[in-house]
Amino acid sequence: MIFKKKFFLIKNKIKSFFRKLTSVFISPFECIGCSEQCYEISLCKKCQNHLEQITPLEKRCKICGKELISELDICMQCRREDEKIIKHLDNVFPLYEYQLWKKELLFQWKISENRGLSQFFAKNICAVYEKYFFDFALVPVPPRPGKIKKKGWDQILELCEYLENIYNVKIYNILKRINVEQQKKLNKTERLSHIEKSYILKKNVIDIPEKIVLLDDIMTTGATLESCAKLLKAKGAKKICALTLFTKN
Repeated sequence: MIFKKKFFLIKNKIKSFFRKLTSVFISPFECIGCSEQCYEISLCKKCQNHLEQITPLEKRCKICGKELISELDICMQCRREDEKIIKHLDNVFPLYEYQLWKKELLFQWKISENRGLSQFFAKNICAVYEKYFFDFALVPVPPRPGKIKKKGWDQILELCEYLENIYNVKIYNILKRINVEQQKKLNKTERLSHIEKSYILKKNVIDIPEKIVLLDDIMTTGATLESCAKLLKAKGAKKICALTLFTKN
């Protein structure tokens, strides 16, 4: 384990060095947020600082985590029982709203594989985790089968590598996905019907932590996180929250 961590840290320093070297002498990045020239990652210091100013828990909806403007405690959408998806999750904390240039930020990281952003995201995830969920077991939402073999990486598992090796956060990989269909290709009704059968516990998992925080990149309808929460509560978890980078709510 110690060797694995040292190897990760050395590899990360080498990658960071070459990204910075390339951006300084060959091709500088253009900041996703403001189009300013920047180096090492595609976010300038000003936009990095902006993203580090995360709205505190007390100013968010107690259910979906949406930033509240005029409502108190719970947003209007979560008050409507006919639209309510989140039933087994106790709380969701998304770092950012999926809007404006933040859409491009997620696209650059997840689709264009601008992996220099992974450590930046991990740092901000860690800050929220340590402030609000430090006594929760961190459980990543697993990738669909075959994704890593096809693409060579998974953004959530890479976040976990940074969290574990740089920020010393213990990761509980206890979930397994068995459905190969991409959720983004399904509408809301289809997501809800497919997702129920998508996740199982890994073999030989016996002890389920009582307090769990699920980690994912984006909450679209909440179906994925809700399905994982339902499964884990059925297996003995008492409180389950979710920590995501973005939300479409």
